[in-house]
Amino acid sequence: MIKTAAIMVLLISATNIYAGDTMKGLTCLKKAKISNQLPEWDLSFLYSSYKDKNIFGDLKKAEALSESFRKSYKGKIDDEKLSPAQVLTAIKEYESIWQKAIVPMGYLSNTYNVNLDNEQLKALNGKAELSLARIGKNLSFFENSLARTSDSYKKKVLSAKVLDPYRNFINKLNSKKQYLLSNELEELIIDKDINGSSAWSNFRKMFESKYSFTFKGPEDKKERSYTLTELVNLVEHKDRDVRQKAAETYLKRFNQDSYVYAHVYNSIIQDMLLIEKGRRGYYPLIAVRNKSSQLDNKVVEAMHRSVERHFKLAQRYWQLKAKILGIKDFNNADVYAPYSSDRIEDKKYTYSEAMEMLQGTFDAFYEPFGSAFKNMYSCGLVHAKLSPNKRGGAYCDSFGHGIAPIVLINYQGNIEDISTIAHEGGHWIHFFLIAEEQTLLNSDVPMATAETASVFNEML
Repeated sequence: MIKTAAIMVLLISATNIYAGDTMKGLTCLKKAKISNQLPEWDLSFLYSSYKDKNIFGDLKKAEALSESFRKSYKGKIDDEKLSPAQVLTAIKEYESIWQKAIVPMGYLSNTYNVNLDNEQLKALNGKAELSLARIGKNLSFFENSLARTSDSYKKKVLSAKVLDPYRNFINKLNSKKQYLLSNELEELIIDKDINGSSAWSNFRKMFESKYSFTFKGPEDKKERSYTLTELVNLVEHKDRDVRQKAAETYLKRFNQDSYVYAHVYNSIIQDMLLIEKGRRGYYPLIAVRNKSSQLDNKVVEAMHRSVERHFKLAQRYWQLKAKILGIKDFNNADVYAPYSSDRIEDKKYTYSEAMEMLQGTFDAFYEPFGSAFKNMYSCGLVHAKLSPNKRGGAYCDSFGHGIAPIVLINYQGNIEDISTIAHEGGHWIHFFLIAEEQTLLNSDVPMATAETASVFNEML
């Protein structure tokens, strides 16, 4: 209770910077009326369409600025002759270039996520990723050089009070020092990564978007085509026969393509073993994720040990659930089985009902908190409509300082979907407050912190 109360106090303190129905510093082009029609987001506050010439115009400007930045500062950080004020100016320039670059890239990638069958968008994304890689290559020396500076320079210059607004950024750089390679190798890795791990991840997203399943659901008169999202939803159905058949249909298709997933997974792992472990020296390999999340390896290891010691709790739970449901051959398809046939989880909620339920919850908790949440859906920043050419799952994406975040969900009307909106809404409120008050380099939130905001909303 004490920990929960502490989280509530922190969130209330955070929301004190926001009040009212307007988005301070963030543009809301239209107030969308909530209806039962599932919304598609309106990203026109970024660009008019994916054919907008300003998208690549902005990327081209960012690329030119990155080249100019490289000429101005490469070598000067290594010489350790820049004053604290000059370092501050350089950091702000560096941040400004990335801010210019991530908006067009973010617009294209999110637009592609809801139009995965659009070959033109796919090509434009590839073109934008190449531009972003060139920008990253031009700028990579800066963080590497700052991290490699001597302890005396760090103590004399980088610890100066004028740099306090970027203290977290500087500290994160210092923590990466031991894992850095030469500037030449770092630039080579950026070139390689265009066809590396991120390319494999994009391939999987595109590959799965093509999936359709022939299935006869409980409300169908005959077999029809199901999307991956629709089929997964049936694995939680109250009828065990429906759950089992949905799970079998799901696993059969993925088993057919198991060689594809094995190749994708092995390619990503081999890349990490060769570069992150072999070259950089991360050990154990999970340290790559831990460092990016600003977590100590020992903390994560302690958590793992604690979970392992309590495996029997999970086993007891499943045994008890099997006994309550009268299932002797309890299996994976029964994990999310409902406990009764007349349950809240079986009810279907319209989109407007879901938003009214959540809005009432957050208003009751703290009015400015509720007002912040209201902007998420009333400003056309949510994409909830189901589509066979849309990425599955859910996420919240942000674009940096002064720009509203956006949310993608696949809404089917069950209570789990409402919980998902609450989860992503927690991210949205968090990123919204960050976008108002913080600049880009201070907006990179560690995973544990980010998930605290989202799970808190689910708890409410």
